[in-house]
Amino acid sequence: MVGPPFLAMATLPAGIDSPMPLALLFVGNSYVFVNELDQTTGALFLDADPTGETLAHREATGGYTLPQHLADADGTNGDTPLRQALVTGTQAWTWTLLQDQSQIPGFPEDQPEVMASLAALPGLDALIEANGGQTMLLMTWGRRDGDSTNPEWYPDYPTMQTKLADGYLRYAAAITTDTRTAWVAPAGYGFRHVWQDAVDAGEDPLDPAARFYRLYIEDGSHPSPLGTYLAACVIYSSISGDVCSGRAAPPSLSAADVVAVQAAADAAVFEESGDIAYPWQGAGEDTGEQPGDTGAKDTADDPEDTGGAGGGASSGGCGCSNTNPGRGWVAAVATLVLLRRRMGRRTAQGAARGPVSSSGAVSGQLGASVASFLGLSTLAACADPAADSGIPNADSAALAADTRSPGHYFPDAAPWTTAVADAPLDPDNDALIAGLASRGWGTGHFQIDFSIEVLEADETTERVALEPTSDFYSPDCDQTPVPLPEGGNVEGEADYACASGGDCHLLVKAEHEARLYEMWRADKRGDTFRGGCLAVWDMDRVYPPEGRGEQCTSADAAGYPIAPLLFTADEVASGTIDHAIRFILPNESIRDGEYYHPATHATNASGGGADALPYGAHLRLKAGFDETRLADPDARVVARALQTYGMFLADGGNIALTAEADARSTHKWADLFEDGSHALWGIEPDDFEVVALQGEAVPLTFECERSGL
Repeated sequence: MVGPPFLAMATLPAGIDSPMPLALLFVGNSYVFVNELDQTTGALFLDADPTGETLAHREATGGYTLPQHLADADGTNGDTPLRQALVTGTQAWTWTLLQDQSQIPGFPEDQPEVMASLAALPGLDALIEANGGQTMLLMTWGRRDGDSTNPEWYPDYPTMQTKLADGYLRYAAAITTDTRTAWVAPAGYGFRHVWQDAVDAGEDPLDPAARFYRLYIEDGSHPSPLGTYLAACVIYSSISGDVCSGRAAPPSLSAADVVAVQAAADAAVFEESGDIAYPWQGAGEDTGEQPGDTGAKDTADDPEDTGGAGGGASSGGCGCSNTNPGRGWVAAVATLVLLRRRMGRRTAQGAARGPVSSSGAVSGQLGASVASFLGLSTLAACADPAADSGIPNADSAALAADTRSPGHYFPDAAPWTTAVADAPLDPDNDALIAGLASRGWGTGHFQIDFSIEVLEADETTERVALEPTSDFYSPDCDQTPVPLPEGGNVEGEADYACASGGDCHLLVKAEHEARLYEMWRADKRGDTFRGGCLAVWDMDRVYPPEGRGEQCTSADAAGYPIAPLLFTADEVASGTIDHAIRFILPNESIRDGEYYHPATHATNASGGGADALPYGAHLRLKAGFDETRLADPDARVVARALQTYGMFLADGGNIALTAEADARSTHKWADLFEDGSHALWGIEPDDFEVVALQGEAVPLTFECERSGL
């Protein structure tokens, strides 16, 4: 957790009432927001210049393509955070880095997705130019094992890397003119150098112990903290013309890894990218020669020199003292944090309109994965240079491809569909389970609620304007017309009228627009549609840890979506539930005053102490649970899902587990569970264990800072 002793180390600017001198805007997807590539890059610039001021910011949505970014920026999708950052805000971005979806750039030029990206680039570049800055394309890296979804086109890493590189160079050529250059930051070449290092050493790059292998998280696509740092080094050198060797690095990385990837980045930019021009090269210079000979890299004879360039100490820039007069990693990151906080505060107060943060990394508490990686949660001394732990980022390990499997509401990277059977336990597991056991389930038994419906809308479904009630909170909730399918109903009611005064959840899936509408206390009577909080979710998005925004609620108290956590009669009948499940506890059994990601909110109605489960708690049924304690065979399907995917604490109430109503399913609960809502009564609190809570506790403030859909 960020605290005063840490922040005191930063060299703070007087304020940012005027635009920042060096401002970096990252426009991409999960390759950018995993491990905070924007903040990692910004920290390198601040470490290099003790007196400079740098702002780094991102607008990144999982799986996003360049055409989608253009629609966000040019107003097609309304006043989006990207439009606010790039078009309607006051900040002039020195550099805007564009990243396409991870596969598209390397596809054949006549592929529709490539043609769409090429068509979108001029529009994006024009908006960037109008903002006053330069465009730089972020060449990404091939997937570690190639692309299993396109095995003939991308059979392995080297092939995929070559095709991606060609694609990004094609992108740059398409928008480069006699008067304006589209630059390229070849992060993929840095990955390629690490691959080749292993091959040259007679090693297998795909050995899990190999450094190349450890540039990725488990999915072999998204970067590990080490991979993110390598990409940041390449971006830093591509813009500055300065070597990365000797620069500071996150203390979570081993010194040996830091030295190696700094050298890889230096080689990628200054020795192995003769096909790329850089902004620091002299006018008229022959860029076909070694860019490293331009004079920008005049501080080291050999990029493999582990002493670091520019007189860096043998620490390899791991964040401890070196002879460079830089701020150091911790101070640099602290400065970035405060600058972005100030920018967000100015916007909230209605002053000069700046970008709206899409990451939440500085508007609330940082998750432990990001905090420990960036150096925000530890000021430890450098690791032993001989140590080479390669420990992956625990939170990032859950991220997978940006694809959405049939039947899932969100891409497979979402926490709701991440298996946790082998995930580590929380250090406070014993105390938390003991606390749960002492309080028990809300009704005294592990009971099932079957009352929530999920309706389906299409292009023809009528949309009805919403009249907010006192249960609608701004900016947490979305005020937009809601599709109301004919013949539908809210939770616990026969139609859309909330006659009983209950929660009256309304859940509508609009597959044609990839949107999920979820509402609390919806109530339509006649032509009047009133209700509480409406949360609209983008089903194609891999949400960051802070979801729709830090301190923001949704139709559930924890800030989660509801529908992805409901199990259905058809799933049980099939014998497989491949996602986590929603569970609730009485308010007095939920920890008061704080929450953990992926929750983004809590309530002041919670009354539990330190041994109570907080919102964000993820429980799993113990592997050794005896299924024969459940008399109904179909109930054991639910038990196995609880062992594999677990259940998330989502709201306050009495009936522990939530299933979807069967009004629109093929199979019916009465045919599956002989004991109905009592089918799981054999499961007790101490049959569960607590999966390690994500990051650090976020104190509840109710100061929602939205980050878009």
